[in-house]
Amino acid sequence: MNDFAGHAALLTSVWLVATVVTSLLSAALYPLFRRSIGGSDPSTRSLATLGYALISPAAGIVTALVSLSPYAAQLLIPEHCHAGICGSHAPLVAGGSLGGIGLVVAASLIAFAAGAVAIRAIVYGGRRLRFLYALSRRSRVREHLIVDSDHLFAWCCGLVRQQVVLSRALVERLSAAELDVVLAHERAHLARFDNLRNLAGRCATMMWPPAAKARIRSDLVADSERVCDLAAIRACRSQRLFRQVVETMTPGRPHASLAKGATFGGDDAAARAEALSEAGTGWPRRWSRLTAFTLLALIWVLQLATAAFLSHPVVEAIASLGV
Repeated sequence: MNDFAGHAALLTSVWLVATVVTSLLSAALYPLFRRSIGGSDPSTRSLATLGYALISPAAGIVTALVSLSPYAAQLLIPEHCHAGICGSHAPLVAGGSLGGIGLVVAASLIAFAAGAVAIRAIVYGGRRLRFLYALSRRSRVREHLIVDSDHLFAWCCGLVRQQVVLSRALVERLSAAELDVVLAHERAHLARFDNLRNLAGRCATMMWPPAAKARIRSDLVADSERVCDLAAIRACRSQRLFRQVVETMTPGRPHASLAKGATFGGDDAAARAEALSEAGTGWPRRWSRLTAFTLLALIWVLQLATAAFLSHPVVEAIASLGV
């Protein structure tokens, strides 16, 4: 039991320090990373940005596991001696010290908060979807729900069990061709599991500074919208028709408390429509994709190495407080 408690204290302490270190470093480097992949297509930017957001929790988990096998990280952790131990060794965490207790408690609270965010999204998402099923009617032609509302809205709700929801006013106002544009956009959200992606991004960046956190989350949403916009344009084969639909729906955006998911339309309707005409500019797609994912892989390796290098001395320094 003592060995188990010691391993648990070590794992949680190293995970916390490594995650905090990589969160701060990721936040600092994110503007440069974002500019570097700016020439990529929206799908590549979306996936690369999500991969970037996941660096911090991944680095924390990998570093914690490596700490149990010190020889695996001996190239990254300088040899040193203390407490009668020399050479490669796992970080020393005194379970009875104030610093060690503080690390374990802080790591437990953060893990609980991340779990609570995910569980809340799953539970409330399921309740909302069941509520919509009860209040709506299913289209006989298409697999979507129609909610009796005078507002113009369409969104993809749910995480794993997803559903496209449309308002009655929207179905009555748009022509068949315009409605096909909206459905193509929302079905693209379904195929990409964008709500689940955004939830993963929110949980993975919990320990980022507020400004950087808000920026990457906004970029994740913007990229997913751009990808789905392009899917809608390919479906209708007309940028004019797409622009017309976006401009029609913008005044009727659903209230924030109603649309908890990927929605069609936005305050930047004109900018979105104009930006789509620039989809073919920038680097060749093949090279931009190769550049984006090569850069992402390089940052992952450097972040993992930095987490392993810094977490050992930082954990031991904090855990030695109050011994």
